[in-house]
Amino acid sequence: MLALRKESGAKGDKGDRGASAYEVAVQNGFIGTEQEWLESLKKQWNSTNW
Repeated sequence: MLALRKESGAKGDKGDRGASAYEVAVQNGFIGTEQEWLESLKKQWNSTNW
């Protein structure tokens, strides 16, 4: 069995804050408020046949 060992390097500086999932949705054409976006996710989740 091969054991993997985690080696740590030097800690880097913090990066810029990335876009939220809502902000990405808006950038990709979603029109509506953050609350409306959340509701749309709930509707998609509930209509999915697992």
